[in-house]
Amino acid sequence: MEKQLQKPVNIWLAAAICCLLWGSAFPVIKTGYAVLGIDKNDTPSIILFAGVRFFIAGALTVAEFSIINKKPLVPSRTSLKKIPVLALFQTVIQYIFFYLGLAYTSGDRASVINASGVFFAIFISALIFKFEKLKANKLLGSAVGFIGVILVSLDAFTKSGGGFIGEAFILISSISYAFSSNFIKVYSKDDDPAMLSGWQFMLGGAVLIIAGLILGGKL
Repeated sequence: MEKQLQKPVNIWLAAAICCLLWGSAFPVIKTGYAVLGIDKNDTPSIILFAGVRFFIAGALTVAEFSIINKKPLVPSRTSLKKIPVLALFQTVIQYIFFYLGLAYTSGDRASVINASGVFFAIFISALIFKFEKLKANKLLGSAVGFIGVILVSLDAFTKSGGGFIGEAFILISSISYAFSSNFIKVYSKDDDPAMLSGWQFMLGGAVLIIAGLILGGKL
């Protein structure tokens, strides 16, 4: 089973499904704002909404993999220092700016800017974490990919509904995601990535919920 999952075609298929699900987040969150009556200037409620979403996501992840593994998915002793770091970069920073950014810009613009996160991840991986070297083929691939993002974005950026603040927030969110993807690569060498993801979502979600409630957020 494990060998089947490691085949390139299965890896590409899984990556495509993840991209599809990730892309669906933009319209779903915008719809959530409309359904719950959250105004783009209501920052506390936006933060609270994000916190609830990610706490539930983390709880579902922990429950699902506890059932799959037939034992409770609890943090190991070595992971107790890793979960807060992941929660900070992968949930708190990334999604505070992501949700606030979506409130101030259109979903298509946000998705285009967010696509730049993969290029940040490559350069951060090479220059800060030293996981790999920036060879000519990687630089060429990154350049071609970034040009593709620019070409795709031309139509989105000619439409109304955007703003510098929203787009800057989405960019910060993408950089935070790039750091978190490298942290998870380091940490998952010794700990279960499903456990790390589930518990960091719950911790990060709880932080956002508390912050949103303290600031007066409502759903």
